[in-house]
Amino acid sequence: MRRTKRGDIKPHQSSIVINIMPVLQARCIKFPDAYLKKLGISSTTTTKLLNGEASQISARTLTKICVALECTPNDLFALRDMPLHKSHPLLNLPDYKPVSDMMSVEEFFRGKTVEEVRKMLKR
Repeated sequence: MRRTKRGDIKPHQSSIVINIMPVLQARCIKFPDAYLKKLGISSTTTTKLLNGEASQISARTLTKICVALECTPNDLFALRDMPLHKSHPLLNLPDYKPVSDMMSVEEFFRGKTVEEVRKMLKR
C-alpha cells in the first residue's frame, strides 16, 4: 500500500503562514536558530519556521514556542495574499512580510570586548 502525503498545499501556496520572526525579534533573540533548537525543535522544522516555509506545525511544537516566547498562537500566524470580504475575521491577522534583515554573528560581535562577550554568555 502506498502512503500519501497529508496535504497537497505547498508552503508558498498557503495563505495562512507561520511568521515567527517578528516575535523573536521583539524578544531580542539574536540567534533564533539556536534558540529554537534549544527548545527541542528539530533542525528541519527550525529551518522551515525561520524561512517562512512551514505549511503545518504540530500542537506540541506550537505549545513549546508559545510557552517559551510568552505569546499566543495568534501572535505567530500571518495572512498572505488571500482575497476576503471586508469583515472576515482572518483579516485581524497581520500581513506576512518576510524578514531578511537578520544580523549575522560577525555583525553582532563586532566592536564588543571580550568582557562584554563573557557577560553575555553568563546570562
